[in-house]
Amino acid sequence: VLLLCVACDGPAPAVDGGPPPTADAGIDAGPAVDPTTAHFVAAPTEGEGPWSLWGFMSVAIDSSHAIVIGGTDVGAITGEVYPDAWRVEVTPSAIRAQRIETTGLAPRYCACAAYDPGRGVVVVFGGRDLDVSAFPPSTWELDLATSTWSEIADATQPTGTIGCAMAHVPGVDAIYMFGGANAFGAYAETHRYDGDRWTLIDAPGPVARYDGVLFASHDGESLLLFGGSYGARGAAFYSDVWRFDPTSESWTEILLPEVPVGRRAAWVVRDPNDP
Repeated sequence: VLLLCVACDGPAPAVDGGPPPTADAGIDAGPAVDPTTAHFVAAPTEGEGPWSLWGFMSVAIDSSHAIVIGGTDVGAITGEVYPDAWRVEVTPSAIRAQRIETTGLAPRYCACAAYDPGRGVVVVFGGRDLDVSAFPPSTWELDLATSTWSEIADATQPTGTIGCAMAHVPGVDAIYMFGGANAFGAYAETHRYDGDRWTLIDAPGPVARYDGVLFASHDGESLLLFGGSYGARGAAFYSDVWRFDPTSESWTEILLPEVPVGRRAAWVVRDPNDP
């Protein structure tokens, strides 16, 4: 299952994160990829699903299943925001979606989410709708066994509710979140979630940003962060890569001789044949 993050036009943060970091030419990034050999093949969709939406939250459950939550079809003229949750199955012949019959979560897009396999829940934080550029901080869990939403009330919620990046670390069975933005700017905070509350981690590292991509490393022992931005439109985009070690709860930048052009809300998938 692809780990997807679709661009979210949130508030225009006032924070200037500075220019993207420079690369260190002394590190070998491996053989270059020939873009002329890469291509997409259209996959037919089956069932009523979250097709033609953007700003949704997508979390992988296993190698062929994902949960997709919320999203919007708003365009230049009209559109709306949805609260729906879907089970999506990816097969060699089609992509199938089945609606999860549940209520409780308000319509939203541009939130962040992660799957906790130990408890069988999807954790969702933040988001916005068409009337509110950034919801007040709130955390929700979708129990996949009972198809029920529950709000996790806690006074110490993270700050950045738009375009935050969240991921589960299999090696330590923990969920972490980085960055995000609200009407006052972008943030560089790292938080750990334990199922009841968020804990702010003292972990200097990446500069403030939102719409970065956070995902587990190939061995499941750490997290990798790529890209993001500190402004809504016309602002600088980052192309740096960072590794988060959950054992020491610290960030280390991975310096590469070449990096893609900076971008926010990139689409990322691990290569199973090349760790």
